[in-house]
Amino acid sequence: MGQVDLPSPGGCSPHLILPIIKLIVENDEQKGYVREIGFESFLSMGELEMNKALNLWLVDKFNCDSEALELEGGISIPIRPLVKSVLGIPSGPIQVVEGLDVDDALKDQYTVNTRAKYAKDVANEMSSITDKEPFCIAFMMAILGIYLAPNTSLTVNRAFLGAVKQVDKLKEMDWCNFVATYLFKGIKEFKESNTTCVTIKGCVHILSVIFIDFVKDAAFEVPVGFPRLGVVTKKHIKWVVSHPFTSLMVHRPEESVYAAVLDSIAKDNIVKDGKCVDSETNSLSDTPATTDTNQNNNKHRVSGELGTVMPVKPAPCERKKGHNVMDTGNRPIRSAKSRTAEIIIYKCSPQLLPPIMKLITENVEQKGYVGEIGFGSFLSMAEFKMNRALTLWLVDKFNCDTEALEFEGGISIPVRPLVKSVLGIPSGPIQVVEGLYIDNALMDEYTCNGKVKNAWEVANGMCSITDKELFCIAFMMGILGIYLAPSTSVGVNRKLLGSVRQVDKLKEMDWCNFVATYLFKGIKKFKKSKATFVSIKGCVHILSVIFIDFVKHAAFEVPVGFPRLGVVTTKHIKWVLSHPFTSLMVRRPEESIYAAVLDNWPKDNIVEDGKCVTNTDTLSDTFGTTDSDQNKNRHPVSAELGTLPISAVLGPPVTSHNTTSWGIVEYVEVGTSPRSAAPGPFAEQIIFPTSGEQLQSSRPSSEPCSAQMHVSPDNPKEMNRGSTSPMENAGDWSAKKASVDQPSSGQAKRARGVAAVDFNVLNCTVCSYPLNCPVFQCIGRHLACGRCVAELPGEQCQMM
Repeated sequence: MGQVDLPSPGGCSPHLILPIIKLIVENDEQKGYVREIGFESFLSMGELEMNKALNLWLVDKFNCDSEALELEGGISIPIRPLVKSVLGIPSGPIQVVEGLDVDDALKDQYTVNTRAKYAKDVANEMSSITDKEPFCIAFMMAILGIYLAPNTSLTVNRAFLGAVKQVDKLKEMDWCNFVATYLFKGIKEFKESNTTCVTIKGCVHILSVIFIDFVKDAAFEVPVGFPRLGVVTKKHIKWVVSHPFTSLMVHRPEESVYAAVLDSIAKDNIVKDGKCVDSETNSLSDTPATTDTNQNNNKHRVSGELGTVMPVKPAPCERKKGHNVMDTGNRPIRSAKSRTAEIIIYKCSPQLLPPIMKLITENVEQKGYVGEIGFGSFLSMAEFKMNRALTLWLVDKFNCDTEALEFEGGISIPVRPLVKSVLGIPSGPIQVVEGLYIDNALMDEYTCNGKVKNAWEVANGMCSITDKELFCIAFMMGILGIYLAPSTSVGVNRKLLGSVRQVDKLKEMDWCNFVATYLFKGIKKFKKSKATFVSIKGCVHILSVIFIDFVKHAAFEVPVGFPRLGVVTTKHIKWVLSHPFTSLMVRRPEESIYAAVLDNWPKDNIVEDGKCVTNTDTLSDTFGTTDSDQNKNRHPVSAELGTLPISAVLGPPVTSHNTTSWGIVEYVEVGTSPRSAAPGPFAEQIIFPTSGEQLQSSRPSSEPCSAQMHVSPDNPKEMNRGSTSPMENAGDWSAKKASVDQPSSGQAKRARGVAAVDFNVLNCTVCSYPLNCPVFQCIGRHLACGRCVAELPGEQCQMM
């Protein structure tokens, strides 16, 4: 076998700069020239050294989509906004453009034997140049070729000559964004390359400096001072590489030496159509950004994933009844003086969960615990990398009043009813309540040095827990803090301890509505905030998955299967991002994979004043058109998959102050055509008291549970449509039974128009859980869920 060449961390050679700078410092005239063009930070550059292993590891940790170093613990370090603080070079309003025309004479000066000169040779020659313009051009070509924008051969890039020959404008050019973009493109090319020997273009030294600045260790003191290339030296990198740097703890952005940089981005830009308009120069920059000012009054753009600037939030619109409210993109924009730029982040990190779930899956006991509490969908969670640009655009499209994503063409996608289908988590009758009382011992387990524990640390630690209760509590606190309900700090939310410690009831809690409400409140709070540094709380991943599922394009095939977090992957979001997603067509709800879900949603909810009121004290979730996953978590079945006639389809709910009721229609036997949906002769309705205690009786239990069947022979208004006089049809009661009647246990006694019914008749005879549609009945009149029937040998009833 031939030898495989390892990838090279690139031509970036900071150690070659120092000898050149020493010569310049000794020449007052040249030293003055460097200051005049805004590159005086190089004059105080420290002794530097690169480490190949560290550089390649950091390149691997760099996310090209988010332009950030993504490290363990959900810590994401944006690079673009920190370039100015690392290098201290100009970041003015003029874009650096490659390939501008230059005369042959200038090009010949940087050519040897028809090839570009080596940057090192140019650097050595410039020390003898006395004229300002030739010196400045040589200086720029040298530091670009050696350090700031090196190519694979360490030669000068003659495409830069047209830009650098404008010596009087060098200080006004945006070198920070140019260097950042050049590096990011180089890393992307490297990651996409299939060759055995590949070199990384760009100033990879920036990654090393930033990582060193984020190292968190009691024995390591982060140096102070800016720009960082003058204070982070060979000594610091030697300390880092002398330790297992891949497992070193790192500071969070708000704790780092760059905290003030990220928090104090200037407020002098207006955002228009996703691009930044400088208020003084009226020039349009290429990327969404804000500005900051350096010591030379050079404005520089600071952007990137942590500091993505959102457009000014629209003022509340007047909403006319019966009309869809659409975001047309025409947002009111305040003047530059009153404009407040924003740094927007979110902590929802789906990419962190698959590795944890893989460890749990390998442990049969822990895998069983996760299934028992109803969160088995996470065990098959697919890899998904979030994209900030897409996420923030979707947040902007989210209407907090209608709880829907609103797109062009009047398409409104309600999010709440789709959460179950996306996540596959329990949506039981018990409400999730924050702030329940817990003892100090449990509180202390999730506290570290007086602060809440990091959710990532909790998730990592739970893999070694063997006790069921303790493991389930840790599991819930981990996934809530990392993914389902993350806060601004990715710390666990100790207010939820009181709920999650009730392990035996976790599967009966309404986690879907809790997650949805938490997200909607987070988005609403974000949209109302006027702070410069703002974080969006909640599971924003849901928005991305739903949008991908609604994409309508001939070349894009929406994956099938539920829950969606197991089938919508990084591959799908990459396809979306490879297109101008802001102009992609989206399906109408009735054309989407969620068509059946949305078609049944109104039957389970009441809308008041444009808001959905979910009755969590009823068993409505049991009766929707649903399917079950391996953990008996119900999610609606798409009509495309062949929804069958069901045994008990509930009509529109009638709600009073203490009850919620549905009309009952007849069952359909297996192998027969569905009968008419016309109801029976009496106005039979199952009435569920709104007490939370009554709800829990829907689960398998040895204790008999009763409901009431309300029959009102005296009030014809309470009869179903098409029914005749109760007295005329009284004899049909035994011949035409309601679907809840089961000979073995469904005994009912009439007394003054009220019948008591055993609630267990609504349970599947196979799984003993409440029936899930479609419902089948054998010739022995045993009822079973469609999914359970499919799993029976030969699809034959085992009770015959």
